[in-house]
Amino acid sequence: MSSQQTDQTAARSATDLAALSVAELEQQLGTSSAGLSQGELQERLARYGYNELAEEEANALLKFLGYFWGPIAWMIEIARSSRRSCVTGPISGSFSPCWA
Repeated sequence: MSSQQTDQTAARSATDLAALSVAELEQQLGTSSAGLSQGELQERLARYGYNELAEEEANALLKFLGYFWGPIAWMIEIARSSRRSCVTGPISGSFSPCWA
């Protein structure tokens, strides 16, 4: 099943849930207006886990080095390199201005 079909199915089921009465919705979701019982809570926690997103640890060094990767950093490096070649010339230490 493609992701588009999955999205359409999810949208259709969400629409179906919106059309249900509160009692029918509670029955389909396995809950009541009083909420979940302690046993049902423990069972759902064991089955689905906590309602939270997994937080990924980012390597601080790689994140820092990532700031030097991209088109703007490349343009700065090209400008710096071209300026250095204009001032020092092809032979290290000799002065060769770009306009000469």
